[in-house]
Amino acid sequence: MTIHSDALPGTARAALAGFAALLAGIGLSRFGFTPLITPLVQQGWVAPTEAGFLGATNLAGYLAGAALLPLVARKVPLAWLIRGAVSLVCLSFLAESADLGLVWHLVWRFLAGAAGGFAMVGAVPAVMAAVPPARRGRVGGAVMTAMGVGMVGSGLLVPPVAAEGVAWAWLLYAAITAILVALCWSGLKQAPAPVGAAPPISRASVLTIIAYCASAAGFVPHTVFWVDYIARGLDFGLAAAGLYWVALGCAACVLPLLTGLLAERIGFAGAFRTALLIMTVFVLLPVFVHSPAALLASSLLGGGMGIAMPGLASGRAAELVGVARHRSLWARMTILFAVVYAGTAYALSYVFARTLSYEAVFLIGAVVMLAGTLIEWGGMRLAGISSREEPAA
Repeated sequence: MTIHSDALPGTARAALAGFAALLAGIGLSRFGFTPLITPLVQQGWVAPTEAGFLGATNLAGYLAGAALLPLVARKVPLAWLIRGAVSLVCLSFLAESADLGLVWHLVWRFLAGAAGGFAMVGAVPAVMAAVPPARRGRVGGAVMTAMGVGMVGSGLLVPPVAAEGVAWAWLLYAAITAILVALCWSGLKQAPAPVGAAPPISRASVLTIIAYCASAAGFVPHTVFWVDYIARGLDFGLAAAGLYWVALGCAACVLPLLTGLLAERIGFAGAFRTALLIMTVFVLLPVFVHSPAALLASSLLGGGMGIAMPGLASGRAAELVGVARHRSLWARMTILFAVVYAGTAYALSYVFARTLSYEAVFLIGAVVMLAGTLIEWGGMRLAGISSREEPAA
């Protein structure tokens, strides 16, 4: 396919806007909250038990935002919704720089989560619609690196800034997000909002959703238990565990782009299945091997690959239904992923409380992922479904 040179500036602007939206709504608002928990507790802003409620409230807001965006987007242009969402994240950081009690923080954590849901469901299809099909793999992957950038950046910036007062960390986030608002404001001018009827849930779509939700279950061990497993379970200490977490974040900055380039070569269906299998193997690896090299590999290709999965799943959805109906299917997938992720986190926490076995947690996550991969691949073959049901134009 020939790509006209005049399409490239619009593509770059849309991609940068999508990156900015996800960095604000997910990379900082969700993953950037993790390094803030300890300073919030140590400086007396919240009790240890309250910090957990703040994280859960952010996820609840994310689910609400993901569910509401397709309804609101029928009346409000998608570009304006994304701009508003990123602006709301910035406002939430400013608001939370004031220590006005638990309820105050719960309200703003919920609103920030809802804005993140808007960003994930809205920004990705908007970028896909503005990008020529031949470049969707790399551009989609580049946009998804925003989550890894948020993880690494917050992990490096928050400790020294929060040491001077946690309010300064909130204000730093607000300043960064203000820049991201400007990028969204200009970049989305060229990003059309795809509008189409809700796609029917075909057999291929169901199989893809199953596999994507299975990756949510496989992502839980690394994002909930990984640091504690290395620090206490293997007795490596918190400092070493923190290095493995930074390695995971670095992988999350690179793998979405690399898997996106792979998708351009072999298609999103093949890249999606390949990533699922790789992630399964390296989620399972810590069950049997505890060497530093194995733990590093698991951080990179087990945990890091989890950040690449949304980009691949979104591209796969666009392959199946086309970009005009992509947003509706992607909204459903995003909501189900979040539900399965939260449910699995609670379930595996219960398993760990009963068994005190980190290995059991990783084994269950890997088995669920493998089952989802086999169901998707085997179901497609048995039904004779091709990699594309409709042109992904």
